[in-house]
Amino acid sequence: MLVSCSICGKRDATVIAVIEGVSLEVCDECAKLGRVSKRIAEKKVVKKTKPVPLRREVEESIVLDFAGKIKSVREKNGMTQEDFAKTLNEKLSVMKHVENGNLVPSLKLARKIEDKFGIQLIEEQGEVGGGGASFGASEKATLGDLIEIKRRKK
Repeated sequence: MLVSCSICGKRDATVIAVIEGVSLEVCDECAKLGRVSKRIAEKKVVKKTKPVPLRREVEESIVLDFAGKIKSVREKNGMTQEDFAKTLNEKLSVMKHVENGNLVPSLKLARKIEDKFGIQLIEEQGEVGGGGASFGASEKATLGDLIEIKRRKK
């Protein structure tokens, strides 16, 4: 692959010419504007790339009976909804909706509850990796696989 001409930019530069005191890589046509100092051998650009390993991720979700678990742990600890919300540093209205099952807690909030009260609210769904198929050691992820993973995360 040759470099494009420094003057016209249209053709591949095949020579180095001194034009107005400056040494430039130019095409044969533009070389006529100055003095040719040497011919350029075709430069081969070898780009080494290593395959990008597909990151395996485990998809997490909130358990279906989260509301009952949260209510039972709150009552077990003898806390009002207000005390429970203050302990977690969350708004009372948010915690009421979560406990009633009207709002699914975020993974962040679920982790916070898990850490403070020792209950399980998050479950692993399985591995996420290109198109639902698992890749063997010899298979490589394609660009389409990566796009599919990005779509799933949204």
